[in-house]
Amino acid sequence: MHTIMKKIFFISLAFASTLGFYGCSGEEEDIFDASAAERLNAASDVYSERLTRSENGWAMQFYPTYDNEAPNGAGYLLLCRFNKDFSVDVSGYNFPNWREEWDAEDRRNVWKPYYFQEYRTSTSFWNIITDNGPVLSFNAYNSVMHYFSDPDYRSPDSEHGTGFGGDYEFIIVDAPIIEPIGDSYMILKGKKRGTYNLLTPVEKGVDYEDYLADINRFQTAIFAPTNPTSAFLILGDSTFIMEDAVNGLPSIYPEGSDKITTENFNPFIITKRGDDYYLRFRDAFLRDDMEGTLQDLRYVPAEDRFVCTENDLFTIEPHKAKDFFRQTYEAEHFYTLKYIDIDSSYISLKMSSLLNDCLNGMKEMNKKNIFSEPVFRYDAAKKVGIVSFKYQNLESAKEMQYEYEANFNNDHVTFTYKQATESYAENVSSRVQAVNKLLKEVLSQEFVVSAYDTQFNLSYIKLTSTSDPDLWFLLYY
Repeated sequence: MHTIMKKIFFISLAFASTLGFYGCSGEEEDIFDASAAERLNAASDVYSERLTRSENGWAMQFYPTYDNEAPNGAGYLLLCRFNKDFSVDVSGYNFPNWREEWDAEDRRNVWKPYYFQEYRTSTSFWNIITDNGPVLSFNAYNSVMHYFSDPDYRSPDSEHGTGFGGDYEFIIVDAPIIEPIGDSYMILKGKKRGTYNLLTPVEKGVDYEDYLADINRFQTAIFAPTNPTSAFLILGDSTFIMEDAVNGLPSIYPEGSDKITTENFNPFIITKRGDDYYLRFRDAFLRDDMEGTLQDLRYVPAEDRFVCTENDLFTIEPHKAKDFFRQTYEAEHFYTLKYIDIDSSYISLKMSSLLNDCLNGMKEMNKKNIFSEPVFRYDAAKKVGIVSFKYQNLESAKEMQYEYEANFNNDHVTFTYKQATESYAENVSSRVQAVNKLLKEVLSQEFVVSAYDTQFNLSYIKLTSTSDPDLWFLLYY
């Protein structure tokens, strides 16, 4: 399979100043002689049999166009089950559309693309036709497949009636016989747009809706739109920033360079085989000093990163939680302790119980005030950490502040309590036993700094006591 990929997909990188992407320049020679009609008819039977051989259908990595902008340039995962009666079930989960939004810079409303996640499935018909070679044709309207070519789906200010530019007829470039069927693949080329689309079998027993929802959940978790950091694309000894990847059309530019002048785009699609998630770029990276096709990467949960299937020097790495927490903390960004009493997924039961005692104790001390969960931040002027409780009443809103020293050591941070910053804060800590315990015992200790789920999304930082693993909490950035 990888040999075929090398022949069909290529991309070159200019490392002097930027990263360049290029489309496909060639394809496999036709398997059949276009002038032999009888051989084309035979090919129709051969490819029809191969399409129906995968009992649970195929995962199609579909690229409408080679555009560099959303939504036409993004990739879309479609599941296609080709039945022997020449009906086809096509399912999708991620669909583009347009909406009108206010553009502050232009000071006017403009039409911008957006995506909506909704499971859709549609049954229509398919056939293999002969047109100077075997062509897979979705020859009856399918509301999922033809969604991307329907002229009604376009921005209202566009004069072009091509929808999102997608094809519905595809030249069969390659479809080898591989046993078992799970190792097979097909390569289709859009008849009009010329994009290459890879098909791989969907495993038996996999439910289409569950599969697509799981892919969407994974991609949204890894490339979350709320993530305050970017991913790193590592090509050997070269590092690139990979931003805005939630919809599979990331902006990629060399680390330390000017994004505006050096950014390029290379869309990708995520699929799943067994328990493994795979990220495949539309276009392969080509490095003279590295072996292998740098295109397919497998997510390695234990390492929390993507590793190329052909060369482990090609990876996609997250920003490390320990580094991000220290950098943002010392830059005086603040973190709020994520406290939801009824949801222990944000905080350990032990910590939740103590915070509940703190808030109830403060409320009992002063029934007029409403107290909120603590906020963590760094005061660069004083060179101390601050833990503060906000409180408000009908007259005003104030906060109690308590100072800490913070010492970082690799992925550990140790907080040491110093003092309250004013008399009311000192009064509360001395009168409410739970607050005193929280400040001087629970928070004043060593913690392991980690991500809540994945380091690809550091909206949440997890602090776990080194002396008590049952004592942990999340800080929301």
